[in-house]
Amino acid sequence: MVSTGGVRGDESSFRARWHDDQESIHISVRPDGIDALPLEQRREALADLASTCSTALIAANDRHAVITDPPDPDYTLACGPAPTPRIDDVEVWLTDAPSIEHALAWIRTFATVLNAKGVRCTLSPSRWAGRSRPEPNGQMIPSAALCLKGWRIMDDTRRWGRYPNPGWVFDHELADRLLHSTLKWVVRDSPTPDTATVDIVVDGVGMFMPPTEAAWHLRRNLTNAKLMWFEQDTRSRNVRFDSIGRILAQAYEAHQPWTMTLAAVRSLLIDLHRDLELGVVRLAPNQTGKPGWALSSYAPLPEHLPRTRTIYSRWRHHDATKTFDAYGIQLLSDAHLAAAHDLTGWIITPLTGGMHLVEHPDPAAWFAHDEPDPHVLAQARHDFGPMIIDRRD
Repeated sequence: MVSTGGVRGDESSFRARWHDDQESIHISVRPDGIDALPLEQRREALADLASTCSTALIAANDRHAVITDPPDPDYTLACGPAPTPRIDDVEVWLTDAPSIEHALAWIRTFATVLNAKGVRCTLSPSRWAGRSRPEPNGQMIPSAALCLKGWRIMDDTRRWGRYPNPGWVFDHELADRLLHSTLKWVVRDSPTPDTATVDIVVDGVGMFMPPTEAAWHLRRNLTNAKLMWFEQDTRSRNVRFDSIGRILAQAYEAHQPWTMTLAAVRSLLIDLHRDLELGVVRLAPNQTGKPGWALSSYAPLPEHLPRTRTIYSRWRHHDATKTFDAYGIQLLSDAHLAAAHDLTGWIITPLTGGMHLVEHPDPAAWFAHDEPDPHVLAQARHDFGPMIIDRRD
């Protein structure tokens, strides 16, 4: 056992999550009674615990160094970022451990120090211990950018450069629909979707949990919230809600053709079409395993538009009737189609609520390589014509 006094931990749980080649483990420090605290008190308690853990790990390293043979004052295990408060615990990153025995020896020392400081908590391996994310590899893969209906600016608009960067809010019914659909989509490839572990980020705090728990946390603040499911380093899906009412999504399959990921992101357009005013599927660099999931909405911009970082927020109100460029698959409204030049060569599938799925007959020309076929793209821009936004807008 790694328990001492008011600090409890099950040694077998750490052994079960350890792999001989990993050399590191993430430790969850979960204080007693944290679930009973209101959110603001919980944040304060976890911030205090993170500070206590910082001093405790330094003391644990000082004490742990003397158990090496011979004693090595530079031998430390707890490295990585500072202890991080999350929703209901604090994470400590233990790395450079030659074996599970070294790791457990350090955890026992750490538990002793925490107990001496009056901490009452449970130590356990974090849910992602021993799991590897898919590495972002720069590969261009089909990605979706979806613009929500009904978004509205919050009263306390923030400033971004010379232009307002509006936050956005929406009603609870819309939030529930979005979370139901996006969480279902994220875990669709999991063999056990109801109990799959979802990686989410809310208010800058990351955690792992089943979809039902994730929905509760995400509902508090969907602005810049992120959710992701992954299976070791072979496949993953992620969704990001950005600050101006858009959803960005990617699916990654390491050993499957591009048609599989294209079908995945295309299905999300259809799943959410009732709540969208515009949706596009485009090529973007694979970011599915990157912390922060840095998906941008419509990169690269067509040549005729200015290169300013505020362009999307400044022209967000045009999304209901315009599009930034021609794309191989788009979800468009009646108003979009009325502004197009000539779409007779495209496949148009009517959906409900005046929305239409508009697809090029040759998807390989758009998604089989790192960029669309230039001749096909030029013709598509001609087909869409005045529906594409320009500087005069």
